Amino acid sequence: MQRGVFYTPRPVVSYIVRSVDELLRTEFGLADGLADTASWGQMAKRHNELKIPNGVSPDQDFVQILDPATGTGTILVEVIDLVYKTLVAKWRAQGHGDRKIDAQWNEYVPKHLLPRLHGYELLMAPYAIAHLKIGLKLYETGYRFGSDERARVYLTNALESARDFSGTLEFAVPALAHEAEAVNEIKRHERFTVVMGNPPYAGLSANLTEQARRLVSRFEFIDGVKIHERGALQLEKNLQDDYIKFLAYAADKLGFSATGILGIICSHGFIDNPTLRGVRWSLLSNFRRIWALDLHGNVNRGARAPDGGDDQNIFDIKDAGVTIFLGLRERRKVSTEKLISKSNVWGDRDAVKYPFLLENTYTSHHWDTVAVDPDLFLFWKISQHDAAEYTSWPKITEVFPLHSIGMTTSRDSYFMDFSYGPVLERAKAFHDSKLGDAATCEALGIPIKKGWNITRARERVRSVRDLGAHLASALSSIRCATSFLP
Repeated sequence: MQRGVFYTPRPVVSYIVRSVDELLRTEFGLADGLADTASWGQMAKRHNELKIPNGVSPDQDFVQILDPATGTGTILVEVIDLVYKTLVAKWRAQGHGDRKIDAQWNEYVPKHLLPRLHGYELLMAPYAIAHLKIGLKLYETGYRFGSDERARVYLTNALESARDFSGTLEFAVPALAHEAEAVNEIKRHERFTVVMGNPPYAGLSANLTEQARRLVSRFEFIDGVKIHERGALQLEKNLQDDYIKFLAYAADKLGFSATGILGIICSHGFIDNPTLRGVRWSLLSNFRRIWALDLHGNVNRGARAPDGGDDQNIFDIKDAGVTIFLGLRERRKVSTEKLISKSNVWGDRDAVKYPFLLENTYTSHHWDTVAVDPDLFLFWKISQHDAAEYTSWPKITEVFPLHSIGMTTSRDSYFMDFSYGPVLERAKAFHDSKLGDAATCEALGIPIKKGWNITRARERVRSVRDLGAHLASALSSIRCATSFLP
């Protein structure tokens, strides 16, 4: 919970993995999707604009997969399952029997599967479970570990670059020293074309190193122009959320290859949060096609389905609705048009959301095309009529040049009422009490919460000589300000 880590439900994983598999088939012409063994050299011959990245052998398999927040390996296990089913169906169609298929699978896994699957995990327990689950899944498919090839899941923080641990871990824990050396090699030289994951959501991030902060610093700008927010601290807090860092990290990983697919589930705040417009602009700059499947479910905001029914989160969390983000990055000159598609799923997670995710991929359900506005870059669908009407009116910031990001009230039951008489009586009692601060609050039944400076509050009340006149003046101002309302 501290790290914002939650188990990813299988329906979510299934939707992401199957959608990425279809994208590889439709956008890159890979007939076997995630199971395809086409090399970089072969792909470069098929697509003239596709360039082999520096340091990558032309013989290396094109599809290289990374889960940067592996957890217990749920996504990698789903990939193995899909690859196995794809190849078994293919081999059966070619007329091969069970024995031949088993032999081909045991040859394929160490040569074309394990070397292409990569995962990073920070926490020891899920890291160990991921290895166990991958081993059990492969055993279930009939694979028998008979080579030196390992499951390439590493104990590391994806948001940290390769570091030299020689002379430290090697002396203390040789196994960890070997692990660190192996993952350093991957981080320095591997080029990925598929990134999938469920990164942690942590507003109070534990990843606050200089490098982690640098990852999201780009989101403070739009086309080189610094974003200026009145709530600068809120902007900084939003940008430091771990899922934002992983979005930046994934875009960078695909950037090394200048081509690939991102399938990630994260908080849906990046879709419409005004402070995250730099994130949206960056995503638009890096991906030719974007699909955002909004699964909603922000329970703390009292989210409801359009029909008025409950809208549950697919995770056991309340303060963040979630979205599945699919992004296509290409160097190939297929189209210069940036296309953004948005879809929504509301309702009960067991009765609606999970079945929807299990039954669909990105090609099998409806998407709305989003026309992105040039100011906030919201990933929302607005009809041309609504957009024209919306833009014909002045901006709220032009009408109210002085504004704040809002306020939070507390102890409302004591200090608020429908008429000012009771409020005045309570304020006088708070003002006139001869007891100490804490004793006054206890006697009057005023809840005391951490962070409230009672002494200062009483001094401010005492500084108002005529409480009644002060309240009457405040009410008059409120009536004047709201007189234009129906």
